[in-house]
Amino acid sequence: MKLPSLFFFPGIFLSIATAPVAMGFSPQTSSKRTMRLQAAPVPGESCTGEKISVVGATGYIGKAVVKESVRRGYPTVAVMRDVEKNKGEPKFQGATLQKFDVTDRQSCLDGNLFQKGGVDTVICCLASRTG
Repeated sequence: MKLPSLFFFPGIFLSIATAPVAMGFSPQTSSKRTMRLQAAPVPGESCTGEKISVVGATGYIGKAVVKESVRRGYPTVAVMRDVEKNKGEPKFQGATLQKFDVTDRQSCLDGNLFQKGGVDTVICCLASRTG
């Protein structure tokens, strides 16, 4: 069973599984990588089609990650506690909104957030609730 990659977002749009592609690197040989310049991503053409899920999507960085993921053409799910409150947010346009409270330990343990085959890459933009 292939598990989705998990990446804790430090301020750049990457994931473990797609880091070389997201950074613009193209492997030339197994030991050498070169930076390739590319035009701005074209939705539906330049992305590789992974299903992206952004946890912590309602925060400052989370909203930017969702917006960029959608702009690049990735099928994107924005995970949040209150879907109704965020339906009108322009940065979520084009993304699927999913209700889930990550502070509910039992729901997390039950595996209710990600369905098998429903996500390829998880980007975690959660912030500390205690400061």
